[in-house]
Amino acid sequence: MSNSNLTHWGPNGTWHGNLTLLLDHSLCTLETCDLTLSSFLYLPSLPGNTIYAALFGIYLITQLFLGIKHKTWGYMFAMVLGLALEVVGYVGRIMLHYSPFDYNNFLIYLVTLTIAPALLSASVSIELSCTSGCQNL
Repeated sequence: MSNSNLTHWGPNGTWHGNLTLLLDHSLCTLETCDLTLSSFLYLPSLPGNTIYAALFGIYLITQLFLGIKHKTWGYMFAMVLGLALEVVGYVGRIMLHYSPFDYNNFLIYLVTLTIAPALLSASVSIELSCTSGCQNL
């Protein structure tokens, strides 16, 4: 998207285009602004992020079922919360594909995909720290 008619930031702080769009990036669209004004310099992949969101959704349902079946409440809580945040994060990336200038979509993606791995690691740590006596944790 290097159309010279688009509003964009150039090297050394130079700019080209509509000053209103430069001051408020949320008004930008792919037709009016260059990706230099978005959170990324690329559009997130729609097929890739959709596959990840679907896989994490399947894992979430599976972990919920297995956690209830085996009554591993602490492990299940951390795992399901981590997987739910992964799904939300990848949905945020899908929304960024359609609206790369929306900062709220960027925050949804960034916050959830930053916290989710910590919860997934915590769930594994909970399970690894257990001996045979903490089956109901």
